[in-house]
This record gives sequence, structure tokens and C-alpha cells, in this order.
Amino acid sequence: MTTTAITSVSAQQVAAMTGMSVDWIWKQCRDGKIAHHKLGSKYRFTEADLTAMAARSAVAPTVLQDDLVPVRGAS
Repeated sequence: MTTTAITSVSAQQVAAMTGMSVDWIWKQCRDGKIAHHKLGSKYRFTEADLTAMAARSAVAPTVLQDDLVPVRGAS
């Protein structure tokens, strides 16, 4: 049988990586907003969990009509 080690990080490490407080990370977990793994009383996060969190929090830029600049020579 082959075993694969699963690398995970703690809520404290996620807080440090994101600049958010540990309490905020825990609340997001309790509210079901961040994928995580709960082992006893500990929250653990895999790379896939963090990637999903980043993808959900991404904000696309808004381009307003007034922001468009005409290109010279364009017809």
C-alpha cells in the first residue's frame, strides 16, 4: 500500500498569509465560506482549499465607458 502525505497549514498560517485575523478565518470556516478540514478542534487547510478561497474572493476589474481611451489610427 502506498501512502501520500497531505500537506496542510493551520488557521494561524492562513491568517498570516492573507493578512486577516485568525478569528476572521475561524468565522469564515464556521459560516461555510472557506473550505477546510476540521480535526478535533483544529482547522487545517490544504493547497486546494486555499486555491478555492482565492478563486472565490477574486474581483474582476470594472471597465466604465468613460475609462476607454480611443486608439489613434483606429477606424
